[in-house]
Amino acid sequence: MKKFTAMLIAALMLVTLFACGGDATDDNPPAGNVKTEKGFCFVSGETEIYPNDEAAAVIEALGEPKSYFEDPACAFDGVDKVYTYGGFQLRTYTIGETDYVFRVDIIDDTVATPEGLEIGADPAKITELYGEVENDGVLYKYTKGDSTFSVVVKDGAVASISYVAVLPEA
Repeated sequence: MKKFTAMLIAALMLVTLFACGGDATDDNPPAGNVKTEKGFCFVSGETEIYPNDEAAAVIEALGEPKSYFEDPACAFDGVDKVYTYGGFQLRTYTIGETDYVFRVDIIDDTVATPEGLEIGADPAKITELYGEVENDGVLYKYTKGDSTFSVVVKDGAVASISYVAVLPEA
């Protein structure tokens, strides 16, 4: 289990690095404006979490995190705030004085997506639940609204599940 956890952490770090180097698209609004088109949604209890939503209400609804830390932001000035809850992490970004949901990462097999995908699942379940998408057998990436839903497969099983905001241009 320790080896799997170490691989999962490495995969999440790799996904985070790629997210920091993302490319801008013409769909993104000018700097300072957050897109409002709803995309993929992660659900924890009764709380729906959409990337790019204002984070304050989400964090309040989720309650006290197991841990919290700040990380230098790679896409914006300031810091990203990272909240760890049971089975998932929520990362925010800041524009002006407002924090927004940047990403939600499922970090263990105690949590599943609303559709039922979890860490350790057979990769066939990805396309069964979300449909076919161009992939290399390692990264399955779906885009909807102003978010992406990414699944990383390692050693024949789902190793990482992330909901990520398509960020406004900086």
